[in-house]
Amino acid sequence: MISCALPPEKFPFMAEMIPVALTTAEPPFKIFSKSLSRTDLENRLSVPASCLHFFRVPEGSNQIEFQAIDTLGKPWSFKLSLRSGGYPKPVITGEWLSFVRDKGVKVGDTVTIFQQNNGTNECQYSISVSRKVFNVLATLPV
Repeated sequence: MISCALPPEKFPFMAEMIPVALTTAEPPFKIFSKSLSRTDLENRLSVPASCLHFFRVPEGSNQIEFQAIDTLGKPWSFKLSLRSGGYPKPVITGEWLSFVRDKGVKVGDTVTIFQQNNGTNECQYSISVSRKVFNVLATLPV
């Protein structure tokens, strides 16, 4: 949602209608896209380690729960976990496998996770899936 402030001196009759704290949401930012493998669909979604800084994993913890909204507006609860020790190798679980089944996701489909700041320093995540149909990438209505 994008809000804009109207100068009250030009529109005094609207002063009561305009919320005091207007926020401007930033456009969604693509965190990553990935062509899905059988392991991604049957076990867990592996995430590129280079994307970890987009998730606020508390210090001393190796996981974070977050919600992502699909293109139909349905929220999904996911958990991003890290291996303890050397290479973190992040993976997403939680409702991931339910998402895969519900949406009919197949090997070779591309999942994209986006992040958006809603204007209050809170991050919101969204998720979409696309599939090549007749050699054209199309976003599935998920």
